[in-house]
Parts: sequence; structure tokens; C-alpha cells
Amino acid sequence: MKLTTRIAGTTALAFALVACGGEATDAPSADGGDMTAEVVDTLLPGEYEITSTVTALEVTEGSTAGTALKADDVRTSKVCVGEDGLLPPEAFGEENDNCTIDAGAYFRRGKVRQQLTCSRDGKTGQVNLQVDGEFTAEGLEGEVQTGTFFAGPGDYNMTRSMTGKRLGDCTAAEVEAEMEGTEIEG
Repeated sequence: MKLTTRIAGTTALAFALVACGGEATDAPSADGGDMTAEVVDTLLPGEYEITSTVTALEVTEGSTAGTALKADDVRTSKVCVGEDGLLPPEAFGEENDNCTIDAGAYFRRGKVRQQLTCSRDGKTGQVNLQVDGEFTAEGLEGEVQTGTFFAGPGDYNMTRSMTGKRLGDCTAAEVEAEMEGTEIEG
């Protein structure tokens, strides 16, 4: 997957946080049970398994959506979060998307709000992603809203639910490989 990400200011890419104290929250765990987890300012470095499920897909122009995803499709990927708290962009975009993080991203006190603007190889136009989520020291949950504006048929609106959990450590080489092509604006 080819993704280029630009991160405004010193904010980190989605779900980036500083593992410093916080308050406890009652939140459902990924397996449906209740968990009390500490709200933190950043994700802990390491390998995360990110699972997204298409919960809604509506074609808005033409007869076929310009995506390979279908309703109820599940996508699971493993990504590395480095010491800087960056979550690689492939957690959000689809294959062949080239994305930038729009200004105004919010990463604080267990909440993330950010918008990405993407182009898709083979399509003229743009893909807009809105990420809304929450995170704790144990993982993350959220929703990704997608809306497309292609020059021709294939436009669609899609909603995906997203969960993530930390699996363990990543090596420095794995983090560097995951973040290759990511630009950070200071």
C-alpha cells in the first residue's frame, strides 16, 4: 500500500498519545466484555493489530462503488507504533490510496479526531476520511467515515468500525519500514 502522510505541527498520526496517567473509564473491550482502562495521552510503542469492519456502504453515483470493499468485509493489519506515537497511515486508507492528514487533528485525553484527504491510483478525484475514536493504555476503538468525490461514477459513502490492541514490541527497523514515506511538518 502506498500512503504518504503529512502531520501538521507536532501532532502525531491518528491515535498518537503520551503514556502518562489519566483517569479510569468504563469501556467495552473488543471481545464485548467490560474493561476499566486508564485514559492516556499517547499509545504505548509496539506492534498493534488493527481490525476494521465495513458497517455501511452506500453508492451515491453510478451503479458500483469505487472500492473493492463490501458491506461486512473485515480487514486486519498489524502496524508498528514507534516511540514518537505515530500510527502508520495504512490503518485508515485503502490499497493504492495516497493520504495527507488535514490540519486541526486532535489527540488528547483518550480521544482522537482527524480528517485525511486521499487520492486513489486509477481514479480522478478525492477520498475524504474522518476518524473519530478513543484510546486507552490497552488499545483503541473508533469509526472511520469515508466519502468520495470522483470525476465520474463510483462515488460512495462508507462507515467502518475500528478496533486495535497492542500485541507486543516492534524493532526499530520495523517501525522505520512502517513509517517510510511519512512526512512530519514541524
